[in-house]
Amino acid sequence: MKFKLLMAASAACFAFAPFAEDAFAQKSADTVRVAMNFPIKRLSAYYQPDPEAGMFFRLMEEPLIRYDESEAKFLPALAKSWKRIDDRTLEFELQEGVKFHNGNILDADDVVYILKWRSDPNLRIPFATRFSWVEGVEKTGPMTVRVRAKEPTAVDLMVLAYNLFIQDSRILSKLEDKSEYGLKPIGTGPIKLEKLDANVTVVPFTENKHHEQVKFKRMIGMSIPDAQTQAAHILAGSVDAIQPQTEDEMANYEKQPNLKIVSKDQFALLWLGLDTRNRSGRPELQDERVRKAIFMAIDRKGIAEHFVPGDSKAIDALCFDAMLACGYNVRPPAYDPAAAKKLMADAGYPNGFDLELVTRGLSRPAGVAITGQLRAIGIRASIKHMTLTAYRDYREEGKIQAIATDSPVGSMPDTSNVMLQQFGSASRDFAVDDDIQKWMGEAIGIHDIPKRKELYAKIHDRIYEKSYLLPIATWPSTWVVAKDIEIQPAIWNDATMSARDFAWKK
Repeated sequence: MKFKLLMAASAACFAFAPFAEDAFAQKSADTVRVAMNFPIKRLSAYYQPDPEAGMFFRLMEEPLIRYDESEAKFLPALAKSWKRIDDRTLEFELQEGVKFHNGNILDADDVVYILKWRSDPNLRIPFATRFSWVEGVEKTGPMTVRVRAKEPTAVDLMVLAYNLFIQDSRILSKLEDKSEYGLKPIGTGPIKLEKLDANVTVVPFTENKHHEQVKFKRMIGMSIPDAQTQAAHILAGSVDAIQPQTEDEMANYEKQPNLKIVSKDQFALLWLGLDTRNRSGRPELQDERVRKAIFMAIDRKGIAEHFVPGDSKAIDALCFDAMLACGYNVRPPAYDPAAAKKLMADAGYPNGFDLELVTRGLSRPAGVAITGQLRAIGIRASIKHMTLTAYRDYREEGKIQAIATDSPVGSMPDTSNVMLQQFGSASRDFAVDDDIQKWMGEAIGIHDIPKRKELYAKIHDRIYEKSYLLPIATWPSTWVVAKDIEIQPAIWNDATMSARDFAWKK
């Protein structure tokens, strides 16, 4: 995966004198300022596991192992080696001499403590069930730890790579309220906390050599929830990086000579779902021919190239090749509006029907394109653009007839994560297919990746044979940054933005 410079701006619409002075001052001080959409009250993978906080805590606290998203393989982190003792037991040998930010030395006790706490069935934190597979943890030496599962669990290594962040047990064990650790987090990673107030300020930590260092002297995550205020800051040069929220913002930023737009591939995609269960009062969608006609009416390549922000491309599956066990044999139907119109007539709807298409965030332009393509086959489609909160309520109430939206699917880049997201709850499941549930259950209980891939291929094939869901295009992470900010090449975590990705040109 890679960053691609989409376009440098040409003539300016606005002239902000403070920009050059303020940006130059921050570049001279080697300080990068990134706008945060939400206040960060604590830096914790356990109590505030949102993506913006993750930009920092994933570099403060480290896991035992990492997953290389380019090579699709696991790499050492705090553990220098590991082995599978049997299909339920893993053993890890830790790196020697690794320091926490406070000077304490990492050992097996830290790992055992955090794993026992994290897998406690009484723990009440977001995503608590991620570790429900753990049966026991034991220290087998000063620097070795064994983790035993209740039963064979396909995602054990992936969960440890993406959801276990090692903290100093000497401090954590003394806290009655464990969430307080996130107020003054102490890890082993290449950045450490300098200040956490309205903003997040971090500086490099250079005493550990098992990881690559960051390339700035200071980074400030500035809490600026309002999009218009962010726009004023980036245009004035008082912040160096933001994520645009609307297409209007993107159009404006493209014209600014002191800014550039960068796009990074990530594990996220634009997809279309249809209410096959008739929860929303659209019985036409229960007909497979109608659903297939809708999918055939959509020009996925054209939408990727013209209506998705960033360097997008059409995609054939709900998972990505870099994900473990991503498999599919059948492809989505080709764009063929003439054949789609015939299918509609064969299904008894030569004059089409009304259809409400839900969109949210930056997916609205793609949704507008989709409604136009559906009208070409007689479906009178309209857009209902919603906030994330309103969308979730609408979904829970069963009111969604059709949805076109971008979704992140790589919080844990294993295909099981994608399937759980689409079919893991009644409110999200557009299929309600017993075979899909059966294959998902089988795939999560085996370590054999080729066999898991075969099972997920069966699910994908069923999705396309029945026209349950349509993957449309990749959805890159798009940022507006000061022209002298360089985005660093990925080391292992290609598809997640982190603090280490930003640096000033030297």
